[in-house]
Parts: sequence; structure tokens; C-alpha cells
Amino acid sequence: MQLRDETVVVGAGVVGMAIAVRLARAGTQVVVLDPLPPGGRASFGNAGIISPATVMPMSGPGVLRKVPGWMSDPLGPLFVSPRHFPRALPWLLRYIMAGRPARVRGIAAAMHYLHRDCVADWEHLLGSEFVARNMRFHGGLQLWSGPGNAKAAALGAEIRKRYGIEAEALSGDRLRELVPDVTPAMKTGLLVRGGGYTLDPAEISAHLVEEFMRLGGRIVQRSVERIHREAPGRILLATNLHPIACRRVVVAAGIWSGRLLAPLGIRIPLEAERGYHATLPNHNVRLEHSIGFKDRGFSVTPMRQGLRVAGTVEFSGLDTPPDMRRAQKLVKHAAELFPGIKHDEPLLWSGFRPSLPDSLPVIGPATVDGDVVMAFGHSHYGMSGAPGTARVVDDILHGRHREEHAMFSHHRF
Repeated sequence: MQLRDETVVVGAGVVGMAIAVRLARAGTQVVVLDPLPPGGRASFGNAGIISPATVMPMSGPGVLRKVPGWMSDPLGPLFVSPRHFPRALPWLLRYIMAGRPARVRGIAAAMHYLHRDCVADWEHLLGSEFVARNMRFHGGLQLWSGPGNAKAAALGAEIRKRYGIEAEALSGDRLRELVPDVTPAMKTGLLVRGGGYTLDPAEISAHLVEEFMRLGGRIVQRSVERIHREAPGRILLATNLHPIACRRVVVAAGIWSGRLLAPLGIRIPLEAERGYHATLPNHNVRLEHSIGFKDRGFSVTPMRQGLRVAGTVEFSGLDTPPDMRRAQKLVKHAAELFPGIKHDEPLLWSGFRPSLPDSLPVIGPATVDGDVVMAFGHSHYGMSGAPGTARVVDDILHGRHREEHAMFSHHRF
């Protein structure tokens, strides 16, 4: 079997395509393999948040007290199905431990390194004209109906100060000025400078594909079933059709990455975290910022297709059908938060986030020789993390090893 010189990227989501464009831009021959067209799944259905100010993990101080209440409501922010609970329990314990202040500070350092240049990194991949047309950076809003967790707030303020991230506390008239249609029950908020969002996540994927093809890249609709390393620099990819032999491979297959790497002896606590969204077309809400509603665990983003209400966390395994009542519940949340909202029939969606308990992706070599490289597990932060991941993978494949890369190694588990 002929050994291909191309670098094979497994996965045509936003992370895989960002890597493919970055490598192709550097002169590398690249072929992308995925059984589905590019830009689907979580790359399509996410909240669209793109922020260099993203430094806080999903877990944090006080999360342990919230988990039992969340889990008791099947339609609440967090649900673990009884059948899946034994498998999810080790992941949940790691998640809780990741919320300890010392661990949060370490995670924040890694997130800052990955996200701090995300606007410039997206401009490198997509062009400044595309970024200006499809992204908005007015700042990101966080809102609470009550005072919130004091310890978590203090830790967040400390970390933002450390990395020079400006934020403005909001209440009263100032809060209503930025979110005029929000319910009076929303008492406090935070405007984080530098935050932003995309008007259309699918358009980012489409533009990456267009640029990749212009650079001479190839996308092949093929399902990779197994990665077999025959020798250093000789990788055999078993697919649903003919096997493919190549010199090196980048695994960016989202939640399916763990299954591909298991035969190589790599075990990573990657969970299929199902999320939902409801997009509300032709809405009347006045909103220029993305919003994270911390009490209910979901986000609202004004997109071209409508107001996207996205969030909730469900652990039920890859084979359990989605419970679209959870997406419908997001529509109700939007009505509670914006009492005067009007919109057309909601567009509902469900998909899997590839999540690791510390909110950081795995990026780095899976083998001593570096012929298998990993890039997955971006959880809720794929749109912010994709271009930085492409930068790190490009460094690794071209021998530019940096101290910060160790923060994303799978050996941390």
C-alpha cells in the first residue's frame, strides 16, 4: 500500500478545519477525513461565543452545592441519566475537583494562552474582512438574578486582573441600558471587555472549507474506524472503505476521538456532553451582546438566523435519543428572561460536546515520535479555542515546542 505524504486530519469540525487551513497555509499537504460534510454537529449548534477573555472553566467554587439540585430536575441545567450515572461518576468527581481555586488558577493560565489571540488567529485563518463581517466584539455579558457566589466572583475578579481583562459590574440603569428587554428580576451583571460572538457558526466552517480547497487541500467523506501504528512514521487508518496509510495523523474527531485512540493504549476521560439549542427567528429582543445567564446555565446570542438560546448539560451516552423537551425548556427560559419576546416557530437542535472535566482540550503528541497528534475535547469553548488549537498543532508539527504546550497534554490525567 502506497504511503501518503499528506498529513491526515481526522475530523472536519471547526477545530479540524482550522488545523487543516493553518497547516495548508504553512505549505503542508493535508487531507481531511470525515463521514459527514464539514461544519456539522457541535460546530454548527454551539452558542457562537468567541472571546479572548475566556479564562474561567465550567467548574468553580460552590459548584458541589449546586450539583444535587441541578440533577434532581430532568429538565434542569445538568442531568445524568440513571443508566449512565456509574460511567459518568468518575468524570463528575474530576469536574468538581477542577473547581478548587488552585486548580482553577492553573486552568485559567492554559485558557488564557489558548484564547488570548483568538481574534488575530481567526483573522489569520479567515481574513480580516470576513471577521469584520461575521463577528462582533462589544463585550460579553454575564447576568444573575441574585448576588451569585461570592467566592467564585472574587476568584474570577482575581484571575481577570492577572491577565489584564477589563470588566464592568452592572446593576440598575446601566444593566437596563445594555439589555433593555430583560426581566426586572435580573439584578446584577458583568460586562467582560473583549468578549464577542459570531453571527453564524456555520458560515465560519463554510469559509474554512473554501479557503482550504483554495490552498489545494482535499476533503474525503470517509469514516475512520481505527488507527493502527505499524511503525514510526507509518500510520494505517482503517476506514469504512479502503485503508489509508500515511506518515502522520491529527485526531480532531470530537467525542469520537477517544475510541480512535484507545487501541494505541491512550485512555482519556472524554465524555459526550449533550447540549441543546433553540433558535428563535424574527425575534423582537434588542440585544447586541452575547449573554451568559449563570443562574440557569445557558447562553443567548443574537445571530443572523435568530436569537440562539443554547445550553444545558446532559450525560446519557452516545446512543440515547435526545430529549427535545430540554430544547423546548430553553424557549420557556427565553420568555421568562425577556417577558415581551415575540418570535416565529423555534428551530430546535441537539448535539454532543466533547468534554473533559477540567474544561481544557487535549492538544499534543500521542506518540513519542509525534506521528499521531491529538486536538479535541473543547467542551463549551470550541469557537474560541479552535484557532489557538490550530496554532499549537502547527507549532508541534514543525518542531516549535513551547513550555505552555504541556498544559494541554493528555498526561495531566
